[in-house]
Amino acid sequence: MKKICTTAIALSFLLPSFTLGAKTGGVVGYYTFDEEIDDSTDSVEIVDHSGKGNNVFTTAMDGTEFDDGFDGQGLLFNGSDECILLDESVLSGSGFSFVAWVNPQNWKPWMRILDIGDQIEDLWIGMDGVSGKLRMDVVGRGLSGITVLAPLPPTDEWTHIAGTIDGKSAKLYVNGKLCQRIPCPMTPEKLGKNVQGLFVGASNWAPDPAFSGVMDNVLVANRALSDKEITALYRTDNLLHSESEAAGSEKAGEFAAAVFTRQLAVNYAVGDVKLHLKDEDYDFDYGFSPIGLNIDCTLYQSAPFFCGIYKGLDLSAGASIAKTKKIQLAGDEYDIDALTFSEYLSVGPAFRYDIGGYHSVRFVPALQLGFDQSSWDSDEDGVSRMSISDFYTALSFDVSYQYAITKAIGVNVGADVDIPFFGVCAVSTKTDDGSRYLSKDKIGTGVDYRFYAGIVFRK
Repeated sequence: MKKICTTAIALSFLLPSFTLGAKTGGVVGYYTFDEEIDDSTDSVEIVDHSGKGNNVFTTAMDGTEFDDGFDGQGLLFNGSDECILLDESVLSGSGFSFVAWVNPQNWKPWMRILDIGDQIEDLWIGMDGVSGKLRMDVVGRGLSGITVLAPLPPTDEWTHIAGTIDGKSAKLYVNGKLCQRIPCPMTPEKLGKNVQGLFVGASNWAPDPAFSGVMDNVLVANRALSDKEITALYRTDNLLHSESEAAGSEKAGEFAAAVFTRQLAVNYAVGDVKLHLKDEDYDFDYGFSPIGLNIDCTLYQSAPFFCGIYKGLDLSAGASIAKTKKIQLAGDEYDIDALTFSEYLSVGPAFRYDIGGYHSVRFVPALQLGFDQSSWDSDEDGVSRMSISDFYTALSFDVSYQYAITKAIGVNVGADVDIPFFGVCAVSTKTDDGSRYLSKDKIGTGVDYRFYAGIVFRK
């Protein structure tokens, strides 16, 4: 009992995604360093793109410098007095995450990328002066010191690093991969009790060298990002970076933990639609493979709400026209030549799971309202024309898979099942003498389905 769009064109109108500061995301700072330098002042205000408004300022006394970033501009840390001071809101949640692209010019023992605390309760990421590896250290009262190690990023190359704590463990990542996980009871609340400095590029210990090199896409969150989120961040930035180099496109100005948040999909679909009435006098088979247009709008939150799953709101509307060749009436099948028009509107939550940065699956359970109408000339004695109109409410279940070929284009395959649970139908009969008869009935149960595949244009 619904329409099936054989050539279903799904337009996901490019709606703005939720900001990074969405409560479920926990991101409280995201810095792309694409600001312009004001020659009238040494300090430069770095805009926070998380939506939280936690802008920061550079500190170089002789003037801030930008250099080529991983994608667009990056902030050049001069190894002496250049750093940025984070807002204390980074310690306001259940955990802490620091993510950045780094391109060191050189390494010195104990050189800092990040340092938060006061030398008693402290978390820092930098070079281990003993092993020569990348090190995240967590120290505090009652702790003997937690050390997490990973390969040291090479000089003059871009490397993606991330460190997280959640009160249970400390993790260190390089290029999207978890390198080491150590049990760690430290919490942001303990770190923030007597905080002295929240430095990116400098240390709370005066003798330790400041970072020398370029950083880009620095992200901080007041929760521990998951392994899959860290991997998705790394892969997404890589995809955007390769596209930018190939096409000279501008850098993406906002964070996304997946390849896309908005899409325009053009699909080819086939399916089957039937209409069942409760009194069983009629069973209409509208047929297979109608042609139609579907517009699908989805707005996702910017970060997963559970186990790497993104949730959002999906609104879909469509219209189709089908050539119906056969219809069943009271158990008998008749050959007809009819056009069936169908329209629908559905709304429901959308759930998306990203498999790395290139693959994703989506599930949308929705409430659907629809209308079908079919009419044809009749060969029955005394009957010149018949028409059927139905209005229904159904539960719709849509599952799809998408693969990103590039940042902007992907492929899409999926299936849609609709189960009506309430509706009314009217059958109109026109006799040879011009008289009209109208009968009404409630719609019974049935299942409609479609399969579709197509190209996805997204942003």
